[in-house]
Amino acid sequence: MRSSLLVLVLSLVSCTRSQPAVTAPPLPTVRVDVWHDTICPWCRIGLHNLDTVVAETKDVRVDVVHHAFLLDPETPAEGRDFRAHLGAKFGGLDRLDAMFERVSAAGAPYGVRFAWDKVRVSPDTTASHVLLAWAPVEQRAGLLEAIHRAHFEDGQNLGDVEVLTGLARARGLDADAVRVALNDPARRNAARAEAAAATTRGITGVPHFVIGGQSLNGAQSPQALAAAIRASAK
Repeated sequence: MRSSLLVLVLSLVSCTRSQPAVTAPPLPTVRVDVWHDTICPWCRIGLHNLDTVVAETKDVRVDVVHHAFLLDPETPAEGRDFRAHLGAKFGGLDRLDAMFERVSAAGAPYGVRFAWDKVRVSPDTTASHVLLAWAPVEQRAGLLEAIHRAHFEDGQNLGDVEVLTGLARARGLDADAVRVALNDPARRNAARAEAAAATTRGITGVPHFVIGGQSLNGAQSPQALAAAIRASAK
């Protein structure tokens, strides 16, 4: 009898009134629009830094929206010789090594590498922008990193549909669906139209970030990007 009474008392003690569930307030959301080209080395540095900030920012939701920009819209489908093209564009082959060293030095503190000796082709990047626009949102940052590595570290031709298909397949995307998207004239025209619209908007250099109402041009540091995101979240 005594043990039964003890059980009853304990059960009564453990019974509490149900409390309403406490839900955390939604995180503030900041949209970051970024115009870039996939063969722009400064874009590689700036977007790498943006990815770092997004990964480390836990109290703000950051929505990154990619916009196509074509550094050379007249690039033929087969691409151009990388060094010959840049030499003609920047005043001679003898200036290239100093340019490459400057970019490599800028990327090194952030762990961004360039293997300039492996890059042979300056490609038409339209298809790479089609791939980024087609890919699921959650795949885009990783896919862009793979695209950058393929060009800047492995010297692969980003104008080759099979190269892009291989990069997408390695991230779990369906190869046949990727090929269809990359060969779709409407998607290619849309990417080129978006790039042309950037020029109309007054964007002449990339990377170009718009964070809230603030525009930032060039390969911004993680600190500058984080500050702009936090200012916009207030």
